Amino acid sequence: MNNLTDEFIKKPCAILVKMRNPLQTSAAILGILSERNIKVNTMHLHIENPEEGILIIHCMMENDRSRSMRHFLQKLKGVTELDLLQSRSSNLIKNTDTGSRI
Repeated sequence: MNNLTDEFIKKPCAILVKMRNPLQTSAAILGILSERNIKVNTMHLHIENPEEGILIIHCMMENDRSRSMRHFLQKLKGVTELDLLQSRSSNLIKNTDTGSRI
């Protein structure tokens, strides 16, 4: 698929993850996204202390993959909370299906 087609199929989204062991958990998350060919635009890691952190990832993802990816990441060791924000137009909106809040 070329980049122009990707822009029409994939939508911007943000993944907010509160986690334990932030360096190891963020490495595992990025590995999973890479394996599944999900393009990461930006990533911000905020380490609150050596045992806890918050990871914010801005990426491009198809709508049908976002729900399954969310459930998969929530089950990952070290993830304590996860929110997925998706874009329907120019603004990101919160996905409201039984997710926890950060």
